[in-house]
Amino acid sequence: MRTPHTHILTTHGVGIYEHGTRGDEAPYLLKIGGRYVCSSMWDIDDAREQAIEMAGHIEDIARD
Repeated sequence: MRTPHTHILTTHGVGIYEHGTRGDEAPYLLKIGGRYVCSSMWDIDDAREQAIEMAGHIEDIARD
């Protein structure tokens, strides 16, 4: 059975999750548009910054 990813927080519409089976042995996941993306960030503050940056890119794409 798959273990669901653990929701940590949502900022600017981008969710930050801890991996369901690997926990803190894996970088944080970002959930964008219903899909999980590996963030490459191990620190929650860095993951939050990356989520905010990604949200800005999403807004830019939506404007185009």
